[in-house]
Amino acid sequence: MKSFAKKCKNNRGAETGNLKYGLFILAYLCSIIYPLNILAQSECHTALGAHLKPIKSTGVSWATEGMFTQGKMTDRDYTQVMFLTGLNLTSKDFKHQLYTEGAFKYWWNTKTGAVEGQGGSGEHFTSFSPPKKKHVGIREMFYQYKTSKSTLKLGIQSFNSSDFFMVNERLLGANYSFTSGGVSVNSMLATSHRDFAKMQNVCGTRHVYRIIRGGKVDFVGNRLFESNLFLTSVTYTPANKISSGNTDSPESIDEFESFNTFDEFESSENIKTTKDILKTIGLIYYQEFGTVFHTNKNYAGAFAELNLPFDVNFKAEGVYQIINQEDVWLAYANLSRLFLLSNSSVKLNAGYFHKFKSETPFYPSFSNLFLGEIIRLDSKEIPLGFANIKYKFQHKLKPFVGIGGAWQFTGNYSREIDITIGSHIIKSLRAYAVFSRVQSSSLDKDYYMGKIEVRITI
Repeated sequence: MKSFAKKCKNNRGAETGNLKYGLFILAYLCSIIYPLNILAQSECHTALGAHLKPIKSTGVSWATEGMFTQGKMTDRDYTQVMFLTGLNLTSKDFKHQLYTEGAFKYWWNTKTGAVEGQGGSGEHFTSFSPPKKKHVGIREMFYQYKTSKSTLKLGIQSFNSSDFFMVNERLLGANYSFTSGGVSVNSMLATSHRDFAKMQNVCGTRHVYRIIRGGKVDFVGNRLFESNLFLTSVTYTPANKISSGNTDSPESIDEFESFNTFDEFESSENIKTTKDILKTIGLIYYQEFGTVFHTNKNYAGAFAELNLPFDVNFKAEGVYQIINQEDVWLAYANLSRLFLLSNSSVKLNAGYFHKFKSETPFYPSFSNLFLGEIIRLDSKEIPLGFANIKYKFQHKLKPFVGIGGAWQFTGNYSREIDITIGSHIIKSLRAYAVFSRVQSSSLDKDYYMGKIEVRITI
């Protein structure tokens, strides 16, 4: 968080009492999460971490963001309004951080049911009641202790596993990472809950779009500790690849690109890499356990990222699912290429997920691939493919245009094409337009959507 540290360089007068008081607040809020039935969101991408403003010499900083979305679909219109507020408390040595971020959402849809058609019955769908139109929820609420080599994070937090797709979820738990030279070790022990998991109510778009009958089957807990996970991974990045630390600016990360996740407190903007062939290689072990599962689910895998000739980036991962009578191998491959032009850049990206037993489901519960703006394809629908191309202009308003697609190659054969156009109007005001077409054997005809989204960060 170097850039954040610079902003607060002259505001290090926070006393130790502030931190203790903040920790007390965190413990208190955690104790009331469950009784109040606070709801959370699916994938509320936000730039709050880059807009935190210090409150004089208190050691406290804050930011807020508002979002308005108006969409028109083949047979309905919808509106979505959301407000997020973040509050950050950092110790004067910047080792301790306490962060809380809440959300309020309202949505409205002119049609209450799904479109006419088969409705997706029989393939990963169950009965689904849309949530209430108003939600108040917690997006993040954690304590973090960070040194030059290790990080410990406790509380409600967004977690992305060190590999390329196994876990992308918001969880309540403990996350520890340690780095020495080119070797990094990461472990996470956590529980999920419907009130703060990503693919749930407040930020999710499933209940807003609702073009297919039913809701996705999931194994998120209705109560704490009935749906849990443990993950540990070891990653090797050649030591000569890293020449400077991370910053907290998310501006270099694309929050609207398909199959991309980010932490608004971290980015790779200032990390310089060599052109060695090996960029990263690692091993991962992952287990899901609890009363919501018919048996413990175990996964073991290996992954690697390579720099190929002609500046092509290649990612590959193999995972073995170990479940009684449901063992199966899964392979993932991804190719991308960034072209830097005189006043613009173009990025090409394509990936494919394949399992080696078509009749055996591959179903890690917290991968949340989010392929497709509307259909949100996930690991249960593998084999899957996706591709996108994005053109960015070098301008202070950062305009861009992109087109992407997601395809399911079995089952409902669902597929979606999305075109996105966006720009900063001013530094703190962003606007996007998305146009989508969905095709599926569960739909009687092609389905279309267009939406405009405006976000302002204060």
